[in-house]
Amino acid sequence: MTSSSKTKDHSAGTSIASCWCRNRLFGRGLVRHRAVRRISSTTARSIAHHGPKWSMRAPKCCSRAQPRLRKPMSVKVPLAAVSPTMPVERFKRWLGAARRAGEPCPQATALATASPNGRVVVRFMLLKGVDQRGFVFYTDRRSQKGRDITQNASAALAFYWDKIGRQVRVEGVVKRVPKAEVDAYWSSRPVESTISASISRQSAPLTSRATLLRAARELRQRFPDCRPPRPDYWIGFRLVPRKIEFWRRGPARLHHRELFVARGNRWRRTLLQP
Repeated sequence: MTSSSKTKDHSAGTSIASCWCRNRLFGRGLVRHRAVRRISSTTARSIAHHGPKWSMRAPKCCSRAQPRLRKPMSVKVPLAAVSPTMPVERFKRWLGAARRAGEPCPQATALATASPNGRVVVRFMLLKGVDQRGFVFYTDRRSQKGRDITQNASAALAFYWDKIGRQVRVEGVVKRVPKAEVDAYWSSRPVESTISASISRQSAPLTSRATLLRAARELRQRFPDCRPPRPDYWIGFRLVPRKIEFWRRGPARLHHRELFVARGNRWRRTLLQP
């Protein structure tokens, strides 16, 4: 073989290898690199005839251009003391945003209680007030939740507002609302609501709905121009928060979560993994 033939074969081999290398790299989404390792004409002819072998490697200069996938970073935020009013005020802002966004019942919340032996019960109800002291709701103390709270004061609330993609969880201890506050709220309720609360023994078995409706009519006749007096068993509870978590919907399920934990008269904040 003449020197000119060898030169042509060598150039062809380099061209073939360069073309295969570029195609191989582009297929993997790598960045083009002009420098390609020269190979012998015999190897080039083998590649052209049989295709690249598993032993064929991209040049070192090209392999350096390969993108490296970064491992997900674990978020570690040190516990930081924040204002004692911050989480409660944020909850109020979120509640207002949900109301403005058109949530049908933004004050609806899921209340979870537990019996002394650990049997958990959850139900939806309406939040009736919130301030720095806690989250207020009213009920019949003879109901399931009333009995659970009397025996086990630990409870939790959950709010979810789909229209704004936000959720709030609250954990804490439940305490009784003073009678003066309960009476004030009772006086602000619609008359029909006070009648139903007066004649119903919440969560107790009911023989027939007709019996319940008859009792409501009779009580309405007794108080035609005013609401009936508040029964002693109709009371208020305030969940004093120990933990408040704020959740915001994120893309690709990368949600944003912040946890506030009460420490004395202040709160400590940290981020949570989605």
